[in-house]
Amino acid sequence: MTFSAMRAFVRDRTGAVAVTVALAAVTLFVAAGVAIDMARAYRAKHALQYNVDQAAIAAAAVAYSEGTIADPDSDKMESVAAEFFSANNALSADLVAVTEPPQFSYSSENDDLIVTVPARVPTTFLKIVNIDEIKFEVSSTVGRPQWGPLELVLVLDHTWSMSAALDKGTRFTALQTAANALVDTLMANPNASVGVVPFATYLKVDSSLWNQSWLDRPADIVGLPYQSCTKKCLAWKYYPPYSCQKDGLPATCPGFYDCSSYGPVTCVNYPGYTWTFDGCFTSRSKKIDTIDSPTNPKYPGKKVESARCKQATILDLTKNAKDIKAKIGELAPINDVTVMDTYVPAGIEFGWHMLSAGEPLDRATSKSKAASLGLTKAMVVMTDGISNAWPAESYERSYAIYQDSQSLAVMRPKIDTVTQTLCTNAKNDGIIVFTVALSLTDQTAINLLKQCASKPEYAYTANSSGALMDAFKRIGAQLQPLKITH
Repeated sequence: MTFSAMRAFVRDRTGAVAVTVALAAVTLFVAAGVAIDMARAYRAKHALQYNVDQAAIAAAAVAYSEGTIADPDSDKMESVAAEFFSANNALSADLVAVTEPPQFSYSSENDDLIVTVPARVPTTFLKIVNIDEIKFEVSSTVGRPQWGPLELVLVLDHTWSMSAALDKGTRFTALQTAANALVDTLMANPNASVGVVPFATYLKVDSSLWNQSWLDRPADIVGLPYQSCTKKCLAWKYYPPYSCQKDGLPATCPGFYDCSSYGPVTCVNYPGYTWTFDGCFTSRSKKIDTIDSPTNPKYPGKKVESARCKQATILDLTKNAKDIKAKIGELAPINDVTVMDTYVPAGIEFGWHMLSAGEPLDRATSKSKAASLGLTKAMVVMTDGISNAWPAESYERSYAIYQDSQSLAVMRPKIDTVTQTLCTNAKNDGIIVFTVALSLTDQTAINLLKQCASKPEYAYTANSSGALMDAFKRIGAQLQPLKITH
């Protein structure tokens, strides 16, 4: 074969190889495109899965917060799932397009809530082979949680400000409705115990605890009867201006009236006054932010004028829903100057006491046993105002600081510090703290309650009865550990 013939042959072979290489390149290009489009679809599905999971949990929180209801409101759950998904799905339509609204189903047989979202990812390279999109579904299943053992304390404000109007009722009637709904939810758990700590100026215990070693019960003071006598003026005489001295200098003093004729003396007999202990007590001024050593010093009992210690008494942990609701029913606002003011730290302090084993309240599970049982300890603190009272062991009662604005300005930072310290110490002791600010406009007070809560999402503000009900329902849901089951 001549050299020129060989060159021609090589040229012929090169052309065949080029065709083969070109065909292979197209195949590789399509394969790479498929891989890229499929990878985009996988990323989109993974990102969408998180949003669907959260929407399912949000819907389940509504369903399962109803506690005793066998068949939760499916329409409401579907609406919540759709609204939550729509509000939180920030994925670009270029990445993934949701083809239909979230599909919702609820199985009463399995007690499962399922949210499914059909979606598609537009392709880029697969368009070459006439595949314009990749379709898929993302679903999430949430099951009703199994209740674990729980000890919860409701620390509730029932000062006079709770009588203020709220919607068609009052703040305290809205509180009673919301608190009772939470009790209904929690009492579906056979392993739940609930206590109530009503607070105002003081705290109060019933007579069964008056002789306990932690309480310094004062003796009553009974004054002797006395008589008050007066003479009634029958006639008045006018005396004109007269000469006098002021600062040693001659002056003219103004005229005046004086009685010129008196009637007979009349006397009225009065019984002696009584200051008595009726169960009211306050925090210890020497250990104001701790529950350590409750008998050293003791909690100072307060003597008040007869029948003026009107606060509702503390109810220790109980599984009896009837007793809990009866106590909530006693929380009418106090309209008596003796005890109508607010001292939030005392409520937190005894909520912490109630969840701790030993004196002064003795029904709580010990920390070691609670840990072995997986028992949750939690506290809900609800108030509609700032603290304007201060515990004072040297007085018969704690006078309202608000009567002196300068005193309040000085004392409030101290009270807020005590509040924050008590919250921190209780949380460090393993207690979950929820807070609810009702109709509060003072931003400092709102921020304090937010700091007091265990998590930002455990702090609620409510300016209507509906918002208050929603806060208590959400707290009930947060005490139930919802989880994805599929």
